[in-house]
Amino acid sequence: MLGHSTPRRFALLLALTSSLFAAQAAEVSSAERVETTPGLSPDAVRGVFNRRRQELARCMRLTYLRKVNDPNAKADSRDEWESVVWKELPDTDDRVQLRFALSPEGRVVKGDARDAFFSVRGLYLYTSCVENIIETWSFPPFPSGGMEPGAMKVTVQVEVWARFRTTAAERQTALTRMREELTALCGALSALGTPNQPPAREQWVAAISRFLAERGPRLDPGLHPGIEAMGQLLVEDGFHIYESMTESAIGARIECPVVRSWLKKE
Repeated sequence: MLGHSTPRRFALLLALTSSLFAAQAAEVSSAERVETTPGLSPDAVRGVFNRRRQELARCMRLTYLRKVNDPNAKADSRDEWESVVWKELPDTDDRVQLRFALSPEGRVVKGDARDAFFSVRGLYLYTSCVENIIETWSFPPFPSGGMEPGAMKVTVQVEVWARFRTTAAERQTALTRMREELTALCGALSALGTPNQPPAREQWVAAISRFLAERGPRLDPGLHPGIEAMGQLLVEDGFHIYESMTESAIGARIECPVVRSWLKKE
């Protein structure tokens, strides 16, 4: 499905996939179990999680990346990946596990220091999306411990277990909505020129800005960053983002022949 992918395009697809999410009615359960190391009580963490847990529902998984399995493919294209619609199995585990460390200020530890104890597990969720959300949460502060010059600050390690499940109908509704929005964007861009005659970059930027302004809150929030990025690039590079975004968002390419005709021929 990715055709002639490149390392740069694959990296872009991974980034877009991890950032895509959709608002829906599915519910993240209250914390079933919370464990903390000394310094902050499990109840303090539980209170924050239970107040903000529904934010994680925006990370509902719709697609996933899989390696293209084509024995007839050329040797240099066997490392290609494709985005396909995710489907649950009857016994799919609906548990969600969050593991992170907190600084004495009650903030999630970021950067290299977090890697030793930072992970999200949940088959129904885009884990990178969840990571980005919990990084913004604030928890009660606690004593830092080391007061001597050069002493390392004490962190509290946290583990939270909850549950999250969506239905196939909910996921299909989200996929249909995003397909409609991306098809509408194709139509708006196609109207800017004619086959083999691309518009000026100023027209391209203005059309994307107008599309974002007109759609407003109706636009799926997971698509907004990718569409916004399109308006910051030349037509050719912007359309490559559009194609990667459609594949990662809905697991399929939306044909947009007029815009595709503007791309340089290899």
